Amino acid sequence: MTQDRITVCIPTYNRRAVAEQCIPTVRAGMEEGDVLMVYDDGSSPDEKPWHSEAIMRAASGFIPTEPIGIDAQRRNHILEFVAGHAIHGRDWLYLTDCDAFHDPDWRRAALTLYRNYGKLTCLYRTQTHANYVNNIYRDHPGESVIWQRFAPGVSYLLSIADCRILAAHMPAKIAWDWWVPGALGHKCAVSRVSYCDHIGYGGMHDRNEPGCASNERATNATEWLVKKRVEILSNLGLKDV
Repeated sequence: MTQDRITVCIPTYNRRAVAEQCIPTVRAGMEEGDVLMVYDDGSSPDEKPWHSEAIMRAASGFIPTEPIGIDAQRRNHILEFVAGHAIHGRDWLYLTDCDAFHDPDWRRAALTLYRNYGKLTCLYRTQTHANYVNNIYRDHPGESVIWQRFAPGVSYLLSIADCRILAAHMPAKIAWDWWVPGALGHKCAVSRVSYCDHIGYGGMHDRNEPGCASNERATNATEWLVKKRVEILSNLGLKDV
């Protein structure tokens, strides 16, 4: 059994067709001792993702919840992770989205980045974020960038020490991309290449930001993800951009 045991939490809200293809890719990169918990954030009856055999096979557990939104879900995940640490003994919490398609090597990449820099680690970055004048970042050797203002992306690895810091003074409501990095020192280790391809609509990737076409999924995805993007979008009946 690996020494590093990770608790993975993924919220879902409708969009079952996307979730049932993306969530198994997270499981594919996990190792013995890891767990994957999927939380339904109040999906409509015809979209409830536990109807999907693919998700049920991938998940260690499936928990229906009230519709509270991703920031509140992640806040709860952190609090529950800290409270259960002594019982479960897992030292890592990985938070990602149900529409983030993962590279098979995501686990090793996340742990390596964290160990190299000892900071909140994000496994999703696009070139678009580098165009934001209010962000300060510097390159490091290898496949990483250290952001000093906020953590761009949707997939984060936190240590138990990070989670304890956050749980100690986390307000009832948080804005994830701003409050969490600030509480952890305004720095985040980010992969230079996308280990996760965010195939969903909305957010920064649907606003025609400089260098980002409408509905762009990832501007610097790995070759493996570029190939998988064509396959998954075809399966979903969507057109690539």
